[in-house]
Amino acid sequence: MTDTIYRQCTLCEAHCGIQVEVEGERVLRISGDADDVLSRGYICPKAAALSDIQSDPDRLRQLRLALLPH
Repeated sequence: MTDTIYRQCTLCEAHCGIQVEVEGERVLRISGDADDVLSRGYICPKAAALSDIQSDPDRLRQLRLALLPH
């Protein structure tokens, strides 16, 4: 079942309103939220690429600590 979630992209200072279509935990599509009062349906390339960023196999998925020599 596909769900639609409305959020705000925070990758830059524009804070575009986005509409995210998901199936379970998988992002199917990201588009602009036409009802957002600031972005009015427009999204920048960063917001459009959020699904690629989320599914990138090289993305860090947990905190990594580097131990520095004293």
